[in-house]
Amino acid sequence: MKRHPFCFAAIIIMLIAGWSGRAQELVVLPGGVLQEDDSAEVTGDYVRVRTGPTLEHRILTKVNRGTPVTIIERNEQLVSIKDMNNYWYRVRLDKSGIEGWMFGYFLRKKEEQAPKENAAIPTIEEPIPFKKEASIGAALPHLDNLGSIQEPRSLVTSGDLNGNGTPEIIFLGSEERKRNLHLIGYEAEGNRGTKKSYSEVYRIELRGADVHSIEVFSGPWLEYPLIVANGKTFSHIYTFDETRNSLKFMFKTDSPLISMGSLDGKQKHIIYLKRNRVPDNDGTITYYVHAATFTMDRGRLSIQDRISYSHPLPVKKLVTYDLTGDSRAEIVCEIGGKESGGGIVILGLGEEGLQRTVNSGIVTYKDNQFVRMWGTTVQDNPRLVLYTTDPENGNDAGTSFGFLLAKLKGNDLLNDRFYPVNKLLDDANNYREALIVGEDNQELPFLVMDYDENKTRYELKRPMYQ
Repeated sequence: MKRHPFCFAAIIIMLIAGWSGRAQELVVLPGGVLQEDDSAEVTGDYVRVRTGPTLEHRILTKVNRGTPVTIIERNEQLVSIKDMNNYWYRVRLDKSGIEGWMFGYFLRKKEEQAPKENAAIPTIEEPIPFKKEASIGAALPHLDNLGSIQEPRSLVTSGDLNGNGTPEIIFLGSEERKRNLHLIGYEAEGNRGTKKSYSEVYRIELRGADVHSIEVFSGPWLEYPLIVANGKTFSHIYTFDETRNSLKFMFKTDSPLISMGSLDGKQKHIIYLKRNRVPDNDGTITYYVHAATFTMDRGRLSIQDRISYSHPLPVKKLVTYDLTGDSRAEIVCEIGGKESGGGIVILGLGEEGLQRTVNSGIVTYKDNQFVRMWGTTVQDNPRLVLYTTDPENGNDAGTSFGFLLAKLKGNDLLNDRFYPVNKLLDDANNYREALIVGEDNQELPFLVMDYDENKTRYELKRPMYQ
């Protein structure tokens, strides 16, 4: 009987494969086949960590090149995604302890295996819960009522824009049926800890529209306070002219967010974003983070000496603050997908420009973005503060909503403490704002503002902590 050459070749291939359904093992994979307990590292940027081994599973976080992981298990099925053949692996992120699934095309085994006594370093430095006596997930004893301000619902921020040493609560609202905006500042009268009255100290017309956030910058490194109005595709910087009770325009950029600080402890820097022309695969918009020194002269802001971070980031929020206490500020970016957030990337000024020091995920309910993010001092300690859900129960609809304190230690961002304010699904969240006021460096220098739709006013409250 004549043997067909193709049949003979097929038999040889099956013998090599072991004829046990494992012919897929013959595929040459970029990082090799990884095994349980292998130490590996990520080979790409913005690699997704998902809840399961398919593209349909929810994204837990995104990680960048060099992130160390430990392999927990390998999915049995070899799959192809956009001509990339590999397995899905369940991994543990070594620095944060987050577990999820990653596509193996973006993983490679470390050449030298480190001892595995502590394969996962938990994000939370203290034992769970952050503060047992606070009863994680329960509301605080009460919110101390400090008074009210009669204003329609507006964009809200705080800061000492008029430079008199007392921070104002600042509203940005529009006239009905008009495009003009009004910036209104209120200052408190009365002793701390008692109910106060609030007096209007300025009301300024601000021409323009489509502003989605405002922020005041002040400090010893600035000659005078500045206020930034951020739009979807722009940011405008103004200074307050007290003699004319008006805002003086200083600078415009096509960045949707701006931050300021001293990255080297000597010069003042402006941090801004430049949009990446190529969106992510799921439509997420990414940006290149830039920093530049600047001068303020004759009512104009001029920038010099631009530097940038080499990789685009899906930035949602931007804060610049000295989190280490060395007089050199860090750039903190919340990152996330098109509809999500909860990731943190921290950049610092190095010898070769902006360098990443931290890439960490913080669990939020349904991957929601943080509502607010600040850098501030709490009990003489620099902290990153997030107004968000309890990360310990971030996947539970019954979780709490409140203030999460995190501290920077080396190249790790450690969750320090969570202060619940109310339940996530409470109606209060629909009309609630949180502001930083910085009064006497109290335990948490924040105000909670609840909007009363019927009375068209804000009720100001101070959270009371045990």
